Amino acid sequence: MSDIITMNLANSGNYGAARRYDAIKYIVIHYTGNDGDTAVANGNYFARNVLQTSAHYFVDSVRVIQSVPDNRIAWHCGGKQYFHPECRNSNSIGVELCDDKRDGTVYPSKATIDRALELVQALMQKYNIPPERVVRHWDVTHKLCPAYWCGSPSKDALWRSAFWSKLKKPKEEQKVTYEDFKAFMIKYEAETREQKADSYAAEACRKGVQKGIFSDGNGDGSVDAPQAYLKRQEFVAVLDRMGLLD
Repeated sequence: MSDIITMNLANSGNYGAARRYDAIKYIVIHYTGNDGDTAVANGNYFARNVLQTSAHYFVDSVRVIQSVPDNRIAWHCGGKQYFHPECRNSNSIGVELCDDKRDGTVYPSKATIDRALELVQALMQKYNIPPERVVRHWDVTHKLCPAYWCGSPSKDALWRSAFWSKLKKPKEEQKVTYEDFKAFMIKYEAETREQKADSYAAEACRKGVQKGIFSDGNGDGSVDAPQAYLKRQEFVAVLDRMGLLD
């Protein structure tokens, strides 16, 4: 992900003090509200002007521009009234989605959404942020942002289906269950049992079948599943067939 992020720092008058990285607990999704703007244009605008507002990242269908370092407080979700109990500028990262296609409507392209998802998932992984802490500006202050994903039940549903539901938990939380492990092993063992003996061992396998040391499960004079694991009980049976246990 880092290879598509370009740093273009905003004017220092647009963001606040430094913070510890472990202070970052939330990711807030915004939109620029423009029909036909780009991440580069927004980065340049905030770099040239003092606006006393900012976001950490701007995303379009082509690239990601980082405007404020993660360890600095961006002014992106503050307000006179808060509807979220914890999320504030001081403990969140602001991500702005751009609409880089001018077509009379304001909505991000699929490429922009996909790129934003990739960025947000990388930030979730980096700062151990679960999906429930990825919120909209609307969730924090009830500002209609991003307007296409908030303000009505249908837009709330679109937010969940188009973006939020596609987030994955950080990798360290994606634990493999015992049932998952068993399923993996059954599939792996089935694949190995279907593999024939390698050429260097084929003749020895044939001799092992002829001498009755190994079973001919296939009925064609070959060792049954020559690349499968040999269990201890099977190994003892082989030793017995060789007359080494008498």
